[in-house]
Amino acid sequence: MERFYRIWARYINSPVPDFILTNGKVRKYRKGELYLLAGEERAQCGIVLDGAAFGHLYDVKCRLHIYWVARTGDMFTGTKHLHSDNPLHVAIGFLQDTEILLLPLKPLRDAMEKDVYLARFMSILRQHMQNHQTELLLLLQLKDPEERYGFLMEKLPELAALLTPLQQMALLNLPNGTFYRAMHRYLKRK
Repeated sequence: MERFYRIWARYINSPVPDFILTNGKVRKYRKGELYLLAGEERAQCGIVLDGAAFGHLYDVKCRLHIYWVARTGDMFTGTKHLHSDNPLHVAIGFLQDTEILLLPLKPLRDAMEKDVYLARFMSILRQHMQNHQTELLLLLQLKDPEERYGFLMEKLPELAALLTPLQQMALLNLPNGTFYRAMHRYLKRK
């Protein structure tokens, strides 16, 4: 829980709520392990204490598509969002060995209504996730593959470092040959 205390203290100058202490469960997952399959529902909120989780799908041609990445200090849910009970349309797995704090979703929502600090903290984490989504949208709006690759390497280097080349291809939504040509041109330009 020490890692959670540091994340909490970064944003909130108040003691950690009893709800977290009594309901939070710290779990460790290995790189490549799945937390949730697409279409399943797990009524939990996960706060990444160390490592990285990602939402992804494989299409009918077995190509990987990455929709979001939650890094240390970020949150994700096993439902569509924090205030939903509907199943998620993507699978959730781990990009590296990861430690997360799991909180039950319904009791968390109730606790947020009673505790302004907890509500503020969760709002901050939700905003971080939205900011990450905006970065990915900006990345995918770039038409030129080399620009996409350059954006990932220059604007999101900590994210790029987490991903294998196959995962980078999936995130950039580039086919194999196009990805390697873009990477080669980018590296040549550097």
